[in-house]
Amino acid sequence: MAPGRECLGSRLLLILVVVTQGKGYPLNFSLKVLDGPTEPVKVGSLLTLEARVEPVPGHALKIYVDKCFGMQTRVLGQSQRMQSLVFNQGCLLGRVEPLPSWLRQDNETLWFTVPAFMLSDRNKEEKVYIACWLLVWSQKKVVEPGRKMCYYNSLSSRPSWYLQEGSLGNSVCHCCETVCPSLESFHREFPGEGRAHMLLVGPLVVQKAQTFWFEDHCTTLNELIVSGMAFTGSFGMVLMIVLAILGTLVACVRPMCRWPRMTWVRPRESPFQRELVTFEEALDSPVREEEERPAEVERGQS
Repeated sequence: MAPGRECLGSRLLLILVVVTQGKGYPLNFSLKVLDGPTEPVKVGSLLTLEARVEPVPGHALKIYVDKCFGMQTRVLGQSQRMQSLVFNQGCLLGRVEPLPSWLRQDNETLWFTVPAFMLSDRNKEEKVYIACWLLVWSQKKVVEPGRKMCYYNSLSSRPSWYLQEGSLGNSVCHCCETVCPSLESFHREFPGEGRAHMLLVGPLVVQKAQTFWFEDHCTTLNELIVSGMAFTGSFGMVLMIVLAILGTLVACVRPMCRWPRMTWVRPRESPFQRELVTFEEALDSPVREEEERPAEVERGQS
């Protein structure tokens, strides 16, 4: 794999050229961004990419794009986030306007458009890369699910997947919604036919679309409200746990700290005290009889 550089305006876009050795001749692939932007592009704007293979004398080549991904780094395995641009062996993704499309210049050159993307929601500007797997087939091979150029048209009366070129109709693209079968066994017209090669282009600087001032403030306010609600909920939960622990401690310690209950115990009478009380009652009875007799005499006289 031999890297090359091409000056586009005031910026340099990396173009990878893949060379596949055959019987005395190479297959040279290239991938680049047409009209390379000299300034950051806005999210959603279309980027036009050119996939090309150099002609080989004596062989009728036809280039296809198998799949493409947007990445954050130059190394495929180090990108934390990825975005699918072309998948399922030639299904060009994009369901919002403006629609991505294919445009074949000739059998060896293929143009296609993809929307500019960002993989981070927090940054206002980001550098991204596009990795594509290119392959060539003989011009004698017909279009089929494993070798096609499909796109999704959301603006038609019946939104669906459509075939860009070929005479088999749109049924070839129905597998874009599921899994398209791969071409595992076939007769090779030349060495390297049907073998995918990864190429990388970038970095591309992409910016978020300009928003009104109140939209930014609303976004900040929404984040503040969500953060406040989360903090309030967390504080309430911690408070409930603390109160539950204190209630449990009080319930356990209260029986241990309870004061003994005061009760009045009537003193027990001794036999001597009973005898003394009986003697006092006996002395009081004659005095009461003498006091009652004059009262009865007065009643009889009256």
